Amino acid sequence: MVGAITATRDNPALTCRLPGMLDSSPVRIIVDGGMRLPEKNHLVVDAQKIPTWIFIIKKRSSENRRKAYADAGVDVIEIDSDEEGNPDLIKVVTLLGDRGLTRVLVEGGGVMAAALLKLGLVDEIVWYRASKIIGGDGLPAIGGLGIEKMRNAQCLERISFDYVGDDVVERYRLVS
Repeated sequence: MVGAITATRDNPALTCRLPGMLDSSPVRIIVDGGMRLPEKNHLVVDAQKIPTWIFIIKKRSSENRRKAYADAGVDVIEIDSDEEGNPDLIKVVTLLGDRGLTRVLVEGGGVMAAALLKLGLVDEIVWYRASKIIGGDGLPAIGGLGIEKMRNAQCLERISFDYVGDDVVERYRLVS
């Protein structure tokens, strides 16, 4: 699952690219309240081959854009907004569960990651770190959480640590 900003900026395929495993690609999920995802994006263009669901806000839906997504093979799912006008992520995960998904990998988007964490919708974090430093010039992996004191920060329990080439992969469980 990705948010609209990540999907638009990165134009990801969100497929399984292991040899012989393309047919094992998961459902690709985009949360795009404002229907900003370009119709030429990989997620739209390849939707006939790989199941793709897009969550849009009912009141902001453009019939032309909605039809273009549907014609491309994207399953367009309308939801309400939350109190701040963003897609209602509780409704999104509820609908995902109703459709049989019990696990969702959120691949990118600091805004999406922060929103899911704030709502308590994250069980585990798998953190990939490259052996590079880009500092404040990069995009944050997790957007602002409104934490004013360290004692209010979410605690994590590391459950695994591994190397992938020069990079590190850590898996964490959130501690309540």
